[in-house]
Amino acid sequence: MLKRNFRSTGHALQFICLAAIFLGGGYVHAQTGTFGFDGRIIVPDPHFEYPPIEIRLLRDEFDGRTLAYAYTEGTGSFAFRGLAVGSYYVVVHVDGYQQMVERVDLTARAGSMLRVVNIILKPNVPELNEPVPSTREGKQAVEAYGKALNERAKGHFDAAARFLETAVTLVPDYPAAHLDLGEIYLELHRRVDAEREFRIARELSPESLRALLNLGRIYLEEADVQIANGASPNSVKPLITRARDLLAEAAIRDPSAAMAGYLLGSAYFREASYETAEKELKRALSLDKQLFAARLMLINVYVVQQKWQSALDTLDKFLSENPPAPYAAEARTIRNSVVRRLSPTP
Repeated sequence: MLKRNFRSTGHALQFICLAAIFLGGGYVHAQTGTFGFDGRIIVPDPHFEYPPIEIRLLRDEFDGRTLAYAYTEGTGSFAFRGLAVGSYYVVVHVDGYQQMVERVDLTARAGSMLRVVNIILKPNVPELNEPVPSTREGKQAVEAYGKALNERAKGHFDAAARFLETAVTLVPDYPAAHLDLGEIYLELHRRVDAEREFRIARELSPESLRALLNLGRIYLEEADVQIANGASPNSVKPLITRARDLLAEAAIRDPSAAMAGYLLGSAYFREASYETAEKELKRALSLDKQLFAARLMLINVYVVQQKWQSALDTLDKFLSENPPAPYAAEARTIRNSVVRRLSPTP
């Protein structure tokens, strides 16, 4: 029998944890293939506030027929999935900048997923009597930022951190660089430094969804770390409350952000507010049915309440939709335990 306390809920399903955040943009399937790529739009202005940007995917640069659209979500990130092998053209247009057309070659040799395709926008050529808007430091910071993204895509986190540190030194009020630097610090297990960068990013851009999500995530993870190290549930309540408030704000600012719903549901779960957690997690899944971390957390919600049939149904849905996903083997083991709970006692 599972005990209804915070420590037991944290370990009810040991394979479930906060998934790594992927703050990419929305996408639509262009085809039914198994290839795809992620991307990032980089605007050469450290103070640029990223609106939703439309990205078009073409098969022929001269034909002009659009295969699919993607939209960034305030971070400059986008993604295309379900593509077949071949060459594609990514088209981006933002007012004040030149239209960019980037060729992307998807081959079996390259693998089914390219990590990042960076597209650096170029400002429209100013009139001769107009000053160039970017300072030398600003241009150098954007260049360092672009190099950092390339190193990050390769998994070279130390090098990425150095480039981002250069960027924020050159332009201290560069929100995107602070956010990426915080995420890199998390990869390097530098949690205190990561929190500092996220807080700076939020001070520079208070409405930044990405800053809210990152701060909420880091407080939830810190609470889990402290519990794992023997802290009492009461001692971590302030961290969880802080995370919940940030994530609730994120969900209000962007009701379509599935990740905000998932993380907010995770916060409510840690507060033992199971009905509210279930509501938020289901909302996240309605927005993105492929957000398997939300389904895993929903299983946690059901297990800790001993709602075995709901847990079984959710496990079956997870396994049917995500057979090769991380934790699939552990999910099958948990499923066997749940089935035994439902079986009549002889």
